Amino acid sequence: MAGQNSIRQSIRRLDGIIRSYAVKHGWKAADYQVYVHINETWGNIQLLIAAKHFPGKTPEDQWVAVLEYLESELKNDRPLLDALHLTLQTFDQVAEGGLYAIGEQFVPIGEFIASASTV
Repeated sequence: MAGQNSIRQSIRRLDGIIRSYAVKHGWKAADYQVYVHINETWGNIQLLIAAKHFPGKTPEDQWVAVLEYLESELKNDRPLLDALHLTLQTFDQVAEGGLYAIGEQFVPIGEFIASASTV
């Protein structure tokens, strides 16, 4: 995976894209949460978005809609797009726990950005 500065820039960029997506869909700050896990072994960025709801009728439709938005925003950054692994969960699913629990390896994206700024 790219160097730490490149990873930080990529995470900041993803944060901006998700914020833009949220605005486009009328989400307020309390309507969604974004988590990130950098898997340096596999060279990928795991992005988990939890929200009250996602546009689309089925989970597949919802995932495709978010992925297509990310793809359109990252069309000129193929390495970042290729490194990205997307998971969507509703707040209700997260509350169920179990399979839907947010693993301890995930960090809120704002915390990741803040900690990256202090390094």
